[in-house]
Formats: sequence, structure tokens, C-alpha cells
Amino acid sequence: MNASQRTRIRLAVSVVCLACSASRTFAQPAKEAPLVTVQVRTILATKAHGRIDERLRPLAEQLKRTFRFTGFELKGETSKRVKLKETARIDLPDPYRLEVTPVSVSDGQVTLQITVFEKKDRESRRKLDTKVTLTKGKSQLIGGLDVSGGQLVLAITGSTS
Repeated sequence: MNASQRTRIRLAVSVVCLACSASRTFAQPAKEAPLVTVQVRTILATKAHGRIDERLRPLAEQLKRTFRFTGFELKGETSKRVKLKETARIDLPDPYRLEVTPVSVSDGQVTLQITVFEKKDRESRRKLDTKVTLTKGKSQLIGGLDVSGGQLVLAITGSTS
């Protein structure tokens, strides 16, 4: 075997080693985007009575302190698992629709982009657009959505899975 053949063999072995090394480096599975569980409780806040729905007892003081209403009734509850940077759409009582997008997760906190749309005459317009950071187990209350009989209040909770 002459010097030229030995050089070719060394080069071929080097290329094979480099290819094997690169395939191990690049073949690592992609890290899965974290799943965020978003829970939305839809609450009718009213001045027509002073009753507080039994299912809202854990939120009763926060609701009374935050809003100038006397009665609170749970109208619906939705829970969705959403990947980071993906959007979940949740129908609310007419004329509203909610979009929730988890934008970041860190140290037990979840940051959500919250957008509420109001349907009016075949069009949807943005009624609310905000970002909230939630601590696991805590609810963010969002209100001011007019409906028949009072206002809609959203109690939004987010946690990582």
C-alpha cells in the first residue's frame, strides 16, 4: 500500500467518523413543547340578587372585593391543554369568544396572552387584549363584558403539566 492509498483510507475513515458523530448530535429528539392546562370559569356577576354560587365559594371574597356586584353565578367551566405558543379558542356566552395562548412558562408561573372578541353584525372585534402571569393554583379575574342580567367575569387559571 502506497502513501496515496493510505491517505485515501484515512480520509474515508475520517469522513465516516464525522458522519457518525454528526448523526448522533443531530438525531437527538426535539424537546417537546410544555403543555399548559388552562381553566376558564365563566361567571355572571349581577346586582339582581345577593346569591353566590356554591361552586364559587373559594373565589367569593376575591369576586366581592374586585367587582361591585352582589351576586355571582357560575355559567360554565372549560379546561383545555394547550402547547406553548399555540392558541386555544373557547366559546363564551354570546356575543363573546376567548382566545388563550400560553407564551411562557418559568418557575411555576405561566404567562398567557388573553384576547376576547365580541361578535357584532357578522364581524368580530377585539374587546380585550392583555397578557397575564399566573402562579399555580391562583386565578386571574377579568371582567367588564356586558351581558343580559349583568357582566361576564372570567376566572382564568393556568398550570403546567
